[in-house]
Amino acid sequence: MAWLLAGAAVAALVGQRIDYGLPPAGQVLPRIAVHGRDGRAGYTYAGRDGLAQRGFQIDCWASDADTALALRRAVEARMDAANAPGSGAGFHAFVETLPDYAEAAEGAPGAQVPSTYFRSSLDTRVWRPTA
Repeated sequence: MAWLLAGAAVAALVGQRIDYGLPPAGQVLPRIAVHGRDGRAGYTYAGRDGLAQRGFQIDCWASDADTALALRRAVEARMDAANAPGSGAGFHAFVETLPDYAEAAEGAPGAQVPSTYFRSSLDTRVWRPTA
């Protein structure tokens, strides 16, 4: 996820705060939590196409809905930038869902402490060469 942090808009909001899975209790917000959903080799009728694909859910956590949405939009723009010619990303990424809202979540991410946090999520699919 270094590609996400290399984007100025994402880094301005989260610094280096990206977790795989739920963030540990009591962590500073805003932050990003990345969850791997699935993965598989790419195929055509002629066999493998030389690409691997992986699905990710990216949760954008913040203490208010506006910041969660701003972070989600920055992540989406950064993922879209991977598809630009000459981006140097080494992969292509596509956003599969567009729920442009933030939902209130009771309890801190990864904790059982009653308080309100906001999350805005997006599902993405990433393709990269296997060789």
